[in-house]
Amino acid sequence: MQLRILAFLCILLSGGAVGLAPATLGAAEPTGQQKSEINAEASAALRHMGEALRAQQFSFDAQTIRAYAGPHGEPLHIFHI
Repeated sequence: MQLRILAFLCILLSGGAVGLAPATLGAAEPTGQQKSEINAEASAALRHMGEALRAQQFSFDAQTIRAYAGPHGEPLHIFHI
């Protein structure tokens, strides 16, 4: 029984010591120019959208349709314009 407790304490202490040791792994070095995963057309569209959002004034309209259940379970469609 005492041998089990001693073994448990040794494992616990050695695990704690390893956990407290500083990590010596460094960050990976960059490997030159990375290829973009976005094609040129999509990149241009995103750039155009960003320019529009940075404008001094802009507006938008939203139209929604919501379906609710009526008093007898029938679907009611509510339009928000």
